[in-house]
Amino acid sequence: MKKITSLLLLTVYYLLLTTSLPLAQSMTITANSLVWDKKEKVVTLKEDVVITFKEGVIKAPLVKGFGELRDLKKIEAEGGVVVIDNQGRIITGEHLEYFKEKGYALVSKNTKLVDESDSLEVTADQTEIFFKERRVISTGNARVIKGTDEFKAEKILLYDEEEKIEMIGKVEGVIHLKEGEKR
Repeated sequence: MKKITSLLLLTVYYLLLTTSLPLAQSMTITANSLVWDKKEKVVTLKEDVVITFKEGVIKAPLVKGFGELRDLKKIEAEGGVVVIDNQGRIITGEHLEYFKEKGYALVSKNTKLVDESDSLEVTADQTEIFFKERRVISTGNARVIKGTDEFKAEKILLYDEEEKIEMIGKVEGVIHLKEGEKR
């Protein structure tokens, strides 16, 4: 099994090395199996799939890429999806759609975003990641926990540049004062 995995990695590595993409746009792919359907322009990756690209990392047990192997335009992932963005945040869910040209990903089905550097956790029905704009939007039963404080809203927006969190729609929250703090 290790020989097959090594051969697969070498094959994918060779294909990626022969690409005409600039280094900043290249991606690295590892998986236990890869099927490349040149006619349909679909790449199917199974088991222990890890895709590393400019905006971050995608991990999932099943991934399909659409377009030329050297230039995948869209990626779909299923089952236990993990996205690690270039800010170090970890976003999990059951389904992912990533659109390369837009620098956009939609993670759906019980998503969770964890930002350990900011003691922040956001859960929602779905989470949109705008890599180029460096912002995240979580919608549907959205909840944010920052430290010991907790808020609920229909939509939670995180803006990296402004270091801002915005909550929209039926906002409810609990702020726990520390001992000695005044209201």
